[in-house]
Amino acid sequence: MYLKGIPGFDLPKGKCLRLKKNIYGLVQAPLSYFKLCKEVYGTIGLRKLDCDECVLVKYSQNIKGQPPLTAEHIIESGAFMTMDTVPEHQRVYKSCAYPVACVIVVIDNNGVRHNCWELLAEFEADVAKDGRIDLHRERDMSSFLSVRYVNNTQTGEITADQEAYSDTLLAKYHMTDCNPNKVPLKTSVNLHKIATRLPLKPQLEIVSLYDELIGELMFIANGNIGNTKPGLSLKWVGGRGGR
Repeated sequence: MYLKGIPGFDLPKGKCLRLKKNIYGLVQAPLSYFKLCKEVYGTIGLRKLDCDECVLVKYSQNIKGQPPLTAEHIIESGAFMTMDTVPEHQRVYKSCAYPVACVIVVIDNNGVRHNCWELLAEFEADVAKDGRIDLHRERDMSSFLSVRYVNNTQTGEITADQEAYSDTLLAKYHMTDCNPNKVPLKTSVNLHKIATRLPLKPQLEIVSLYDELIGELMFIANGNIGNTKPGLSLKWVGGRGGR
């Protein structure tokens, strides 16, 4: 990235500044971090999913004497679909009871899920050895980006809601005891008359608070698109391997 000279710091004609390290909050920062994660995780054996480039997975054969698993046939083999367990004396990794030992990483928050403690330890050691990513492993993945996820292991159903986040906003703006209404404002309200009573130069603190509130409300609204019941933003239903 290249920058113009800042006021008070004169640059020679035709010259500019080059940013050596991306700054959090700039437009190109997420892309740079994404490229870094792909590079680091790729060198230690993780592969991105074709359906979502922000999800990477590392898997390994967990049955002694069986050929290594490859990306070309692992899905077709049904290895991820079976719930059959492997006897302990036949396991490559003692802590994993399934035919496939795997580690799944979500780049967005470096959230890690796994079914094998040995493979997880290898992954964390490789990341620490590289040293370019400070891995903060999410141990509780029931909530992500203010969305709560509930997994029904019996039916395979996953539900998601923003009820807790909504309650937090109500408490933040002292509206916990407010009277709910299907529409936010009566159609008879004259906004022009209200606007004429507002100060020409409102306090910056109030403007900033208003902007923050609107952003938080839009986050909830976007998460609840297509919903008929408040609090239910997403719903996946499927059996083993379904989503």
